[in-house]
Amino acid sequence: MAVDIEHPINVKWVDGYAVISNENKSINITIDNVALLLNISAVVEDRSTYIIAYHCTATKFDANAEVIGLYAGEVDIVTISKAQLSKVDCGFGIVLELSLANKAISAVKE
Repeated sequence: MAVDIEHPINVKWVDGYAVISNENKSINITIDNVALLLNISAVVEDRSTYIIAYHCTATKFDANAEVIGLYAGEVDIVTISKAQLSKVDCGFGIVLELSLANKAISAVKE
């Protein structure tokens, strides 16, 4: 069950972004021939820092849509704040940036 978090999290990649506004939320991202699934499983606020537990998996395809690689990361933890973003490795050289989103953003763009 998704639980609203106090401050939305901005997930940014090379040519796009999404805003996650609750825990246990997964987003699907496609970059080139790689399909990513990022799951934010928990967010804990500690003063002005947010501790985020996440898991990322990726499937790489060739030009014929055949699977040529799989990546399954472990559940990991990063911290972000207004002054600090975190970079998340999702395999195959793809790095996502997690940062605090503007509180005015109320919808998730996917």
